[in-house]
Amino acid sequence: MSSRNFGLGSRDMKFAAGLLLSKLDISFSSRSGIGDRWNVFVDWAKPQGVNKMEKIDRALVVRYGGYLQTLVAKGDMKPATAQVYVSAVNTVMDNATGHRWESVSPTKDCGISKRSHVATESKAMPEAKHQAVQAKVDDRVAAMLELQRTFGLRFKESALLDAKAALKEADAKGTITLTSGTKGGRKRTVPVPRETLAVLAAAAKFQDGRSMVPKAMTYAEFRKACYNQAYAAGFGFHQERHHYAQRRYTELTGVPSPIQAGWAGRQRIAGMAAYLGVSKAVATKIDTTARLTLSKELGHNRIEVTRVYTG
Repeated sequence: MSSRNFGLGSRDMKFAAGLLLSKLDISFSSRSGIGDRWNVFVDWAKPQGVNKMEKIDRALVVRYGGYLQTLVAKGDMKPATAQVYVSAVNTVMDNATGHRWESVSPTKDCGISKRSHVATESKAMPEAKHQAVQAKVDDRVAAMLELQRTFGLRFKESALLDAKAALKEADAKGTITLTSGTKGGRKRTVPVPRETLAVLAAAAKFQDGRSMVPKAMTYAEFRKACYNQAYAAGFGFHQERHHYAQRRYTELTGVPSPIQAGWAGRQRIAGMAAYLGVSKAVATKIDTTARLTLSKELGHNRIEVTRVYTG
């Protein structure tokens, strides 16, 4: 094995990163996205004499971030895009160096404008597409999509869910407690109306082990197989979670989510007030209360994150 590029198996920085990313416990779409962004960085770095990973240091990445910010300033790139390009370099270098890399902050170190957490277009999977997708994937994945759409689960949470135990808990308490696969290992409770028990019951039929992961497969193997199906069918699992968030916002407030109603930014409260026939103060309270509830159900516990889903 070549010692160049931290012994990753290739003297080419792009190919070496591809080999590295293929071994990480991340989805196919994440590997592809990080790889594409890393390749952009490599193309920028090579004219500056950087032809191997060992020559990459924080100062170089900070300069790269500064270059991206010039594109942002000219309107050629969105702040959010510039930030994830720098993050991709951090991800590759952190793993290539055995986690000895000191991460570069896109905003603090590179001066890239802070991105807005308010979504401007819906990423929720429409019902028609949901139905079409259901017909393209196998029954187990179809059941997991229903879990994600109905209860707002992340992919990993739906895969590691003990559906049989969850069905019993939901039948008795009207809620399910999520512990496996949650972000940061944080436990949370999600409401389960009686009419949605059938979703858990359907998932439980496919459970042949301790979770939705087939007994004969590891989680990593199952995840890869699921994402291959998603890629072939042309959808992203997180779209179902966006649908849940927008539906729940409507259930909690009695109004469409701002992104569905076209109430962008500061128009949100005025739009809600007019829709409900209440004052802006009352609308603000309704919106805030709903977002607090929704943020807990999504496992974020931060109101501003709900705007990524609902606007």
